[in-house]
Amino acid sequence: MDYFWSPNDQQLLALADLYNDDPAFRANYDAIDPNLAPFIRDAAKIYIANRIN
Repeated sequence: MDYFWSPNDQQLLALADLYNDDPAFRANYDAIDPNLAPFIRDAAKIYIANRIN
């Protein structure tokens, strides 16, 4: 993602929520694994909470 856009923390969290909450995005991740969208959302939250600025 950083190649063409570097989201700020709020944008990254919103994107992770979108992947989880939007049925169209969720269906893509569910096709891989039904726990993937929630994993991505939780991973983004943990990443932001623990990264060093």
